[in-house]
Amino acid sequence: MEKNKRFIEEIKKTHDEILKILELPSSVLRKSIKNWSIKEAIIHIISWREEELRIIKKALNEQNPEWNYFLKSQKDIDDWNKKEIEKRINKTKKELRKELEKLLKEWINFLKKINERDLKRKFQPPWEGETTIEECIKVEIEHTKEHLNKIKNVIKKSVPPDLSLRDIYKEIKEQEIKELKKMTVEESVKLTEMLLREVSKWKK
Repeated sequence: MEKNKRFIEEIKKTHDEILKILELPSSVLRKSIKNWSIKEAIIHIISWREEELRIIKKALNEQNPEWNYFLKSQKDIDDWNKKEIEKRINKTKKELRKELEKLLKEWINFLKKINERDLKRKFQPPWEGETTIEECIKVEIEHTKEHLNKIKNVIKKSVPPDLSLRDIYKEIKEQEIKELKKMTVEESVKLTEMLLREVSKWKK
């Protein structure tokens, strides 16, 4: 179905953008976006990408789905977000990438199986107001895009103009030493050069 293909393309695109951000030095991921760091904002995206999928799967499998929580106020939403961030805050970039890859496969498999009737299925989610499967998918995509735009704006403003290959290599060596030990010198140089190119993109 053409509509589902577009959804898959959008989710893949945002997925690739998140992975590129996770390749940046940890010092950049610690930069603040209001009350969160970039890493925490990425975790927030991951947590809702997982939860939205869980919700719509349940809504398709059950006539009147029941939820073990209900987001009635902003405080409820803030508390839920805080809990989800705390669950993942100590995960490494590698672990977060692995979780994202798993989620991407699950989303693609789900979108390939559902039809127009499924998309129009109405249900009560764990927050105010009735919705549909299609609306939840659209909200998930737009929610992710919104946070990615905020993250990219912070990166553009915060990455120093004189950031050098040596700076990035030092950052990688400090933060990703276990992974680098498994690489040859040539592989590590290639990784470093790739990261420098990504930093340059955000700075444009």
